[in-house]
Amino acid sequence: MNHTSITNHLRVIFCIVAFCLSVSLESKAAQFTKATAYQTTGTVSNNSKNQSILYLKLEAIATSSGKWGVSSVSFALANTNNADVSKAKIYINTANSLIGATRLDSISNPTGTITFNFNQTNLGINPRYLIFVYDISSVVPCGTDVLDASVVPGSLIITGLGAGSYTA
Repeated sequence: MNHTSITNHLRVIFCIVAFCLSVSLESKAAQFTKATAYQTTGTVSNNSKNQSILYLKLEAIATSSGKWGVSSVSFALANTNNADVSKAKIYINTANSLIGATRLDSISNPTGTITFNFNQTNLGINPRYLIFVYDISSVVPCGTDVLDASVVPGSLIITGLGAGSYTA
């Protein structure tokens, strides 16, 4: 090997090492730290879809290794009349918005306490939002019924780093 081929060989090794370093720096490890529930207020229309009732903001911190996820959450319905709701759904997103959100689960004709089960892993350090919505039936009396729900204490199930049952 001459001097030029040794130099080129070292450049290739340096590029490979630099690539590996950049890849490992971008895959951030994280640990779940807290969840906060926020109620949504407003008015709804008959036969409307994806009416936000509440959302959960899930937060994490950076760690040297490991990942976290979420697998389940339960809601206690507090509607004036559960027949007003044709479907309850849960979405996940990186913002408190249904634009670009992924639906995780849905339950038709929900009553009482409902539980959504799903499997979300490797959620990283950026906040994630679980958005709980209703589809409204076509026969809701105008201005008379309240649509509401709350997170059941201890029902938010976190997996991986920070695993446990949480209250939001």
